[in-house]
Amino acid sequence: MNTISIILFFVLGILLGWVIRKKYVLKRAIDKLGVVSVCGLLFLLGVSVGSNNLIVKNLKEIGAISVLFAGSAIAGTIILTIIIDKLFFRKKTNK
Repeated sequence: MNTISIILFFVLGILLGWVIRKKYVLKRAIDKLGVVSVCGLLFLLGVSVGSNNLIVKNLKEIGAISVLFAGSAIAGTIILTIIIDKLFFRKKTNK
């Protein structure tokens, strides 16, 4: 699947979402289908990782690096959110 196909599917999804935005029953069903799809993809990713001997053998090292990477990303996001909030969204008071 190439990049154009992925972008096309994304755009088609946006258009479908725009068409059904007022149809709450259908929207709720699609939301549930989306959650089930994401869980299925995560399961398949787990199967893929679990069946890769190289990853399983190095899981301790990969896990530590992953935790460090995820923690850094979370910390950076929090810090940037605080900075953006203070710069653009806080009302300035005159004293």
